[in-house]
Amino acid sequence: MDIIALLAERDKAAQQVNALDTAIRALRGLSSTRVSHGPRKMSAAARARISASGADQSGNTGEMGEVESREEVTASLP
Repeated sequence: MDIIALLAERDKAAQQVNALDTAIRALRGLSSTRVSHGPRKMSAAARARISASGADQSGNTGEMGEVESREEVTASLP
């Protein structure tokens, strides 16, 4: 074989390796064109749901009205 044939064979092998690498990245969910832009952003709707559920759980909102202060609660104890 002459050098030109060897170079052509090497290029073909390199293309096959690149194709395999691309397939492996795709199977892993890692696209070679994906660029990391930092942490994912949370939608405004998701933030509102979290805020509303946190307020409901802590007793800061709801049908009962305002939350009593610590002094008011302590004063009402026997």
